[in-house]
Amino acid sequence: GKNAEAVGDSCMMVGALYALVNPAGVYFAAKAREKIREQKGIEGGFGSDCLVHLFCPLCALVQDAQEIQPAAQAESMARE
Repeated sequence: GKNAEAVGDSCMMVGALYALVNPAGVYFAAKAREKIREQKGIEGGFGSDCLVHLFCPLCALVQDAQEIQPAAQAESMARE
C-alpha cells in the first residue's frame, strides 16, 4: 500500500487488484504442482500445494521447474 502511494497510485486499487488476482495465480500454480506430483508419484495434497505457492512462491516455482527437468539434471522434491 505505502509503495503504491509513494509513486502516486491508490493503495486501495493496488490492494484490491492483488487480493483478486493473487488467489487465481496461487490456484493455477498449485494445480500445475499437483499434476507434477501425480506424474512423479510424490506424496502430498492440493491444500499443501496452495500453501507452498501462497507463502513461498519462488521456492515452489524452482522446485516445480527442477521436477520437470530430466532426472539427470534435477533432484526430486520428494522427502525421503
